[in-house]
Amino acid sequence: LDPTTNNFIGNDRLKEWFGIDKAGEMELAQVISIIAEEDREKVIAAIQKAMEKGSDGNYNVTYSIIDPHDGNRRVVEATGKAKFDIEGNPYRFSGILQDITEEYLLQQRKDEFISVASHELKTPITTLNASMQILQRMVKTNAPPERVNTFVDKASNNLSKLMRLLDDLLNVTKIQQGQLALNKTRFNLSELVR
Repeated sequence: LDPTTNNFIGNDRLKEWFGIDKAGEMELAQVISIIAEEDREKVIAAIQKAMEKGSDGNYNVTYSIIDPHDGNRRVVEATGKAKFDIEGNPYRFSGILQDITEEYLLQQRKDEFISVASHELKTPITTLNASMQILQRMVKTNAPPERVNTFVDKASNNLSKLMRLLDDLLNVTKIQQGQLALNKTRFNLSELVR
């Protein structure tokens, strides 16, 4: 990209991805219009940040392109760097564009699997947890042998650990989708250290 003219120079594959004739010129506005609407602002902001005076000039962004001919979506990762003159003005912005559609779809399927698996596992564990709580109450009222108390407590503790692991598994998906909610809890620091 020439920052002064906003014209691109790219190979035939790049032009094909953006629906531009091989002999045609590539302008920044034209290229931006092919980017999926939900990703445009992100791409524009990343380009502007890379070309700011005093920045390191690095550019790395993942976004989708909508093929103007057939409407197919292609997920790409753009990596580049801006070059600056002595006064700190960008005079060149170059990089590579990589098609990561397949990897992106595989990651989505993996995330969906983790989410479904977590929910499916959580249902019987919740039921088991409720049963353990009832059993603990019964143990307290009927005064059974000490060993039963010990095993019930151990089972309950392990069940709680399993529930936390499942929550963590769900949180991985939420983190990747940018939807993780912060759940604050109070705890005893000395118990944690012990």
